[in-house]
Amino acid sequence: MDIQIKKLDLIEWIIQLNDVELLSKIKNIRDNSLNIISEEEKKSINKGLKDIKEGKTHSYEEVKKVYEKYL
Repeated sequence: MDIQIKKLDLIEWIIQLNDVELLSKIKNIRDNSLNIISEEEKKSINKGLKDIKEGKTHSYEEVKKVYEKYL
């Protein structure tokens, strides 16, 4: 089964749920899945987001020119 179909199937199922306890368990799974990355990874992600906000980025074309000799 295609992953998009699986996602839609789950969304439809969740929308129909009326069991608060089951919905809470699903929410806990979601919340806990966000904690699987290390603190170091979180810091790295936050640094990247800060760089984006500060405009410290390079276009794909710029990066490609620098690294194309290695490919």
